[in-house]
Amino acid sequence: MTAKERLLREVEQAPEELLEEVLNFLLFTKSKQATEQPLPHNSAVQTAHEAKETNSTSLIWDSFSSFTENIPEDVLDQLPTDGAEQHDHYIYGTPKRP
Repeated sequence: MTAKERLLREVEQAPEELLEEVLNFLLFTKSKQATEQPLPHNSAVQTAHEAKETNSTSLIWDSFSSFTENIPEDVLDQLPTDGAEQHDHYIYGTPKRP
């Protein structure tokens, strides 16, 4: 059985709330994959060295901003705004806390 067939079987049995989260993740992953370009064989070492040099002057939110700039606006609008507060709900599926 292929991964696609297994996924479709699980989708048929999953609750709607879980399907929304899975859909958001799939759209995010497809968007990320579409914008990534493969590195040449030896550039991983060069890229790590360049990152080490720039990390001393770059701020963490600049890195986050560059990471999120390629996410479509409609996908960003669907992300939870209470993720830190309700992390157990989003990670483990527990009921949301008041």
